[in-house]
Amino acid sequence: MMYILFLPLIKEVSLFLKTGRVKKLSIRDTRYFTNIFLICILCLCTIILSLLFVVIFTLIFDIKIPVNQTNEQLSNKSIGYVFIVTVIIIPVCEELLFRLSLKYSVTSFSIMGALLFYFINVNFSSYLNGQTFLQILLSILFGGVIFGILSFFQHINDVIVNFWGNNPKIILYTSIFSFGFIHIINFAPHINSQVLFILPLITLPQTVAGVFLGFTRLKYGICVPILLHSLNNGMSFMRHIF
Repeated sequence: MMYILFLPLIKEVSLFLKTGRVKKLSIRDTRYFTNIFLICILCLCTIILSLLFVVIFTLIFDIKIPVNQTNEQLSNKSIGYVFIVTVIIIPVCEELLFRLSLKYSVTSFSIMGALLFYFINVNFSSYLNGQTFLQILLSILFGGVIFGILSFFQHINDVIVNFWGNNPKIILYTSIFSFGFIHIINFAPHINSQVLFILPLITLPQTVAGVFLGFTRLKYGICVPILLHSLNNGMSFMRHIF
């Protein structure tokens, strides 16, 4: 009975992975909220199954997963701080970075550029280390430069529009795998050749999540994947409490 309930969504997600496209569902559609509820359940169950797979696989083949340094750092923070960061700030920022521009516009592309600039500056550069205000300011300026270029040079914008329209699968899978890959920073500074070798395994849950988050972004809008991301991170937050 449960399988029949989820079967249409499973088929739609499968088609989405094959084509990179999905038909947007209007909020006025009577199925809108029911479908969102079902996709949330399907996503969370799939992530849990992927986590179980990782655990079983590492036990069978005696693979040592490095310590998640992000979780270690958060364990020393207050519950309120962890909640704000993991359940609110991270879902919003990561969805704007990885999913907003799946549907192209000058604004979405500029926001992605600004957040990408901030992310690279914070994680891979020591130039403004600890100067959060300047990092944010420079990121906003960088996004503004992108917005200005795409607004005033229409031919550049047209090239990007055409690429986005003609290559939905490239855009989708870049989003999915970059979202998974980027979580390797959780294991810094213990990143070595062994960690890189098992990268597809240790980031499997995030990669799986990227599929559903991309699907919901294109089908329901940007607010739904943010909610779904928050629910997923909320599970980790509950583990932090207990």
